[in-house]
Amino acid sequence: MQCPFCGDGPMVRETKDMPYEYDGQETVIPHVTGDHCQACGEWMFSDRESDRIAAAMLEFNRRVVAARN
Repeated sequence: MQCPFCGDGPMVRETKDMPYEYDGQETVIPHVTGDHCQACGEWMFSDRESDRIAAAMLEFNRRVVAARN
């Protein structure tokens, strides 16, 4: 499948740890699986994986905010 973002690269299924930063604090979301463009670096995720990533980000954001207070 060609990348729908750049049209140049093939999309390759990969699983990687995803670094994430919020308010100067860093974490890693483990074992993120999606299709990755080898040319432009864009990612595409299933709805289920997107929901999992978003939930992990929101939970981390809450922890960062709670630690400030």
